[in-house]
Order: sequence, then C-alpha cells, then structure tokens
Amino acid sequence: MDTSSPRPILPRRVARRTVYDNPWMTVIEDRVRFTDEPVGVYGIIEKPDFSLVVPVRNDLLCLIRQYRYPTARWGYEFPQGAVHAVAVDAEGMPEPSAVALLELREEAGLYASEPTPLGSLHESSGLTSAMCHIFVAEVTEEAEPAPEATETISGRTWVSVAEFWEHVAAGEITDAVSIAALGLYQARVQARAE
Repeated sequence: MDTSSPRPILPRRVARRTVYDNPWMTVIEDRVRFTDEPVGVYGIIEKPDFSLVVPVRNDLLCLIRQYRYPTARWGYEFPQGAVHAVAVDAEGMPEPSAVALLELREEAGLYASEPTPLGSLHESSGLTSAMCHIFVAEVTEEAEPAPEATETISGRTWVSVAEFWEHVAAGEITDAVSIAALGLYQARVQARAE
C-alpha cells in the first residue's frame, strides 16, 4: 500500500467523558479538534475484543441461528463471544483461542481440535477499537448447546461455502464479522491449494 501521500493533521482529544457504562460496554464522548477549526464531538464504544470461530466438518461450515436484540431479527452467524478472562496466557492476558472453543461449545454444542488463527480485524473502526480474533477449527464431536442466559439461539445448521454466499445474498446472513471470517477462511483454503 502506498503511504507516501502527505500526512494530514490527526484529530486530537481535548476532553473526554463517560456517557454510559455497563458490564458489556462503555460509551464515551470525546471533544476532538479535527483540524484548526473549532472542536467537535466523537462518540466511541469501548468493549472487549472478541473471538469468532469458523467450525468445519467434511467441507461444511456450521452456523448458529441467533436472535439479535439490536436488529430485532434472527440471523445466521459463526459462534463468537467476548474475550474475558476465560483462559490467560503467560502474561495474564485473555487467550482468544480458548474463548473461540468455549463459544463453539456454548453456542453450537460442538467440540473441536485446536483452532487455527485466520487473522484479526476491527469490528467497526469508526465506532470502537474492539478487535475480532478469527479462527477455524475442525469439529470432532457434537453435543447439546448451552448458551448463556443473555443469548437466544435456536439451533445450528451446516452449509457449504457456496450456500453461505447464497444466504448472504438472500439477506439471511448479515453479520459483518461472519462474512469477513468466511473471506479469510476462503483465502486460507486457496493458499493451501496453490
């Protein structure tokens, strides 16, 4: 990527206040000087990073059907959840791969081999700094899902890559990180085939 273009003036925070806070997120309002013009406001949502896992078995992908309260609709997505202190690494930081396996068990009722990292991305870089850590895992065993009380999940379904994209085109898969995750998965499959 070309980074040789002139560097613009970067926004500078001049004040910050917490507008709202709960166990899942904090809403912050910054007063920001964007240029030499007067100060403006910028809203930021602080929330933990999260993990997403692409479950694979016999070239099929497992999606869960989940009701999302903010959109007031059911949709299909890959299992995912916040990176809290489920398991920690040598530095005491939450381990995203352990969270991926936990979410796979809770939301889909599936067990898998050690997950392979596919990459990390910002969920919505204009609103939050939260990162989504994306993994792929080969499913080894099925059981009953055990979602958290705050999750409304009505089952799982297995689809091919082509069927996944058909569901996207039909508006049945609208979860942006699930769509991005499949792109990373396909890039990995293609790279291994070359």
